[in-house]
Amino acid sequence: MERNQEFFANKESIDGIKNIIKRIKRLGPNRERSLAITKLQEGLLWLVLDSSRSNDEPDPDWL
Repeated sequence: MERNQEFFANKESIDGIKNIIKRIKRLGPNRERSLAITKLQEGLLWLVLDSSRSNDEPDPDWL
C-alpha cells in the first residue's frame, strides 16, 4: 500500500473509531463502557502516531 493510501485508510479508521466512541457514550456511563472507550482511545493514539509517520504533521483535530 502506498504511503498516501495508508494515510487515508488510517484517517477513515480514526473517524470510524471516533463514531463508535460517540455511540457508546450515548448509552450512558458504566464501568464496562468506560473500559471499552479507554481501549478505543488507545487505538486512536496508535493510529494517529502511525499516520504521523505517513504525514509530517498529524492533524490534532483527529483526537
